[in-house]
Amino acid sequence: MVSHVNLGSLDLYAGSFSLGMEARGVMSESRWVIGSTQADFPVTLARFEDHRNGDVVIGSPGTDRHIRYFGATKYWALVITEAELQDFLDSVPGFGDIERWRGSRATMLRPIDQNVGAWAAHEIGSIIDAFVSAKVEPSPDAAQYWRRAVIDLAMYPAATLIQQSEDRTGKRAWALIRNVTDYMSAAGTRPVHVAELCSNFAVSRRTLFRAFEDRIGMSPIAYLRHKRLCDVRAALASGRTARVEDVAFEHGFADPSRFAGYYRRLFGELPSATLQRARL
Repeated sequence: MVSHVNLGSLDLYAGSFSLGMEARGVMSESRWVIGSTQADFPVTLARFEDHRNGDVVIGSPGTDRHIRYFGATKYWALVITEAELQDFLDSVPGFGDIERWRGSRATMLRPIDQNVGAWAAHEIGSIIDAFVSAKVEPSPDAAQYWRRAVIDLAMYPAATLIQQSEDRTGKRAWALIRNVTDYMSAAGTRPVHVAELCSNFAVSRRTLFRAFEDRIGMSPIAYLRHKRLCDVRAALASGRTARVEDVAFEHGFADPSRFAGYYRRLFGELPSATLQRARL
């Protein structure tokens, strides 16, 4: 079983098989391939004998592969042009230089925390499921958000391996927070990803997280989620939508049940109740 999502020049695949198999050949002649297996299914790569679930394998164009799967496996793979991957790496401090991964063979990246890779795999699976079940096409803003989200998730385990010097002064942290809040106000209801903030303000994820957590006691992810939940509530309260799931997806929520939990904790009711009241 294979699911496929296309976002312009970016293709995202997720699939599973129940029996062992062997794969040989070039991963892609013209594009980069980034992939991993999900945490609850074992897999062994012939070249990487100590491969663990959550490890990420990166292959440059023309990279040869020889992989053996010794049992039931669930996987995801991102296929992306070099130009788009390079643009992302250049725009977000902390991800390193594309040349470090170029070669005739694939490169394996092991996150410092193995749970990071498993979490990224789970999130990518949720995004694919949301695209497959969506009843409407995402707007250009939503499509751009999901493109950033997918690339960020695929490359995030690599970012955990790269150390950056950071400015820890409170003055700079408060300035960064003010800039972010101004940026979010200007963005209106458009969903904004953490990677976009890092790119716009030329800071690493660690610097951004430290500023928010140290100064206001909230991670930037929680801050952005709160903003998106408020935008969803406004859209539902207008009564001009057919399905809660479509509004949630448009604002960057891939998992309907998780979204409903966030919504209820913040507003004290389910999103369906907000929409139902707006239609009365």
